[in-house]
Amino acid sequence: MFGFFRWRFEACLAASGLSRKSAGSSRRRTLSVEILEDRLAPAVIVVTSPLDNTTAGDGFVTLREAINAANAQSAAGLGDVTANTIGANTIIFGGAATNTNIILTGVGDTSVGPSAFKITSNITIDGTGLGSHGIFRNLAATSFRLFLVNNANGNLQVHDTILGGGNPGNTNDGGAVLLNNGNVSLANVTIDGNAARNGGGIQESGGTLTLSSACTFNNNQTSGSNPSGTGGGLDLIGGTLNGFANFTNNTALIGGGFYTSGTNGSFGLSGFTFTGNHAAFGGFAYIDNSTYTFSSTVVSGNIASAGAGFYFNNSTSILNGCTVSGNSATSGGGGIFYALGTATLNGVTVSDNSASLGGGGIYDNDCALTVQQQSVIKGNRSNAGGGINVAGDAGVSTSLIVDASTIGGPNANDGNTASLDGGGINVNGASGANVSVTLRNGALVTNNQANGDGGGIALSLGNLTVSGAILQGNQADADKNNSGSGGAIAVDGSGAARLTLTNTVAGGLVTANGNLAANGGALAVTNANATVSVFASTLATNTATGAGGGLYVTSGTTYVTNSTISTNTGGGGVYVAGGTVRFTNATVTLNQTVGVNRTGGTVQAGNTIFAGNANGEFAGTVTSLGNNLFGSASGLLGNVASDLTGAVANLGPLAYNDNAPTPTHALLGGSDAINAGNTSP
Repeated sequence: MFGFFRWRFEACLAASGLSRKSAGSSRRRTLSVEILEDRLAPAVIVVTSPLDNTTAGDGFVTLREAINAANAQSAAGLGDVTANTIGANTIIFGGAATNTNIILTGVGDTSVGPSAFKITSNITIDGTGLGSHGIFRNLAATSFRLFLVNNANGNLQVHDTILGGGNPGNTNDGGAVLLNNGNVSLANVTIDGNAARNGGGIQESGGTLTLSSACTFNNNQTSGSNPSGTGGGLDLIGGTLNGFANFTNNTALIGGGFYTSGTNGSFGLSGFTFTGNHAAFGGFAYIDNSTYTFSSTVVSGNIASAGAGFYFNNSTSILNGCTVSGNSATSGGGGIFYALGTATLNGVTVSDNSASLGGGGIYDNDCALTVQQQSVIKGNRSNAGGGINVAGDAGVSTSLIVDASTIGGPNANDGNTASLDGGGINVNGASGANVSVTLRNGALVTNNQANGDGGGIALSLGNLTVSGAILQGNQADADKNNSGSGGAIAVDGSGAARLTLTNTVAGGLVTANGNLAANGGALAVTNANATVSVFASTLATNTATGAGGGLYVTSGTTYVTNSTISTNTGGGGVYVAGGTVRFTNATVTLNQTVGVNRTGGTVQAGNTIFAGNANGEFAGTVTSLGNNLFGSASGLLGNVASDLTGAVANLGPLAYNDNAPTPTHALLGGSDAINAGNTSP
């Protein structure tokens, strides 16, 4: 102990004739010295032996002797430590302990399962002297973890080394470190090859864990021949976590790399790696009942049954500028699985993930999910919902919003694929589910493929609202077996479904942008419980190899209002075999084969132009509601005086006229349709 003292004194300088008065003052200054606080110089203990013993008098200091002396705040009777160990202690490695592994063989504490060391004071372990080596449990020794910190006075700091081989047995937690009180700080430390019931690398249930300088959790697992437990790398169930780490090749039942429950965190993770982790749920991470923000994260190459990248359960989560890529799930959610809670993706790329049973990129089960700020979901694969699978349970609200983001890729091979339905997005749910999906503000669904229905989107239950979006280059019936309908969108199944298209383009101005299907190149409605509204939208340059190049309807009710169906190819621009289709203020023109091919159901039209279609305007019969313009009247029923039959439409080319959000055919001079409509047909 070092004490610094100054003693009070007075000095009379009369003999010298000098005065101690300050300028302008007649008061004498008195100098005084006071006792300052005690200062404890941190002790440095040099470990000189890689062995694990407390043999006194052998001339060597082991790590066990050093930690025992630091905990006891005294070296008396504790091996060969001679340093003053009162206060904080730093342990370094020298002599025979340089550039080698420290191999631990003994248990020092059994209060919470077997531990090599229990930390009860302020200890820093500087692993620089070990070089590329570290501190390991002898795998032939009895089972124990490396460090236990469960004391408020415990403060363990470790830097520049490896902590490996810890295993307290299948009934205890925290393979390398168990923290439930106190503080643990790790810097440039690799947690490698540890195992425990939960928290193969580290479990934290209290206290504060700080990770810095690129720590790595590698090859840790929850114990057992068939891994169970949570958090193969890090199991966080309480306390505070500061910083984050790399997670590679860790394994658990839940949360292969990272598991947390009931905690909060926000991490900027640029430059970190999360790859090669395995779990049944949450290959890299399982976030349960927590609030988390991850930024600039790359999550790739992880494997799980569900949620190979992330699994968020009843949590609030935000991903900012992250990439989730190349992960694989044997059931759902190749990239991300959301169950309940709320989630937001801001500028996130979810690409090239795969899942066998829904949601190659993302599985949304009863979650309120928003995909926004130019996020991209592309190159993902599954049986249903190659990009995103939305599935609601009875009595639960499930939602997806795609805002100013892209589902699919820029090239034909970049989109999402489904072996069944919903190449880009599949929307379904149990009876009684409340499912809502919205695409808006320039959302783009492009170059997705499904072997079944809905190359872009398949809707079998719930509400789908598409506003100000573009759907192009999508393909149903990608395997060419003539069974897939709805190149852009298919409304199929039998659940209560409602589709609303507003200011949306399915296809485009050129054939290369068109959607493709066996039936319904752009849109197919085959659900008897469906209501579809196409408003102020355009279905153009789409192709059906069977019927209905633009629109295919076999059941349900479909309204086409203020919309254009143009230049579609295959079995008529519109094919109706059942249900009801009503045109109001629409234009059906320049479609190949025929404008409207009706073989069943009901087709009604008012204030609509049918002109310029190859092989006539109709095949079958259409009921007029008045004020229509027909290039020809073949197949017309209920012709009324206000209809113009055999009239000249004189339409301009398909173009974005007058800054309209969708392409239309303008009425050129001399068109019989000018001023011929009725504002209330």
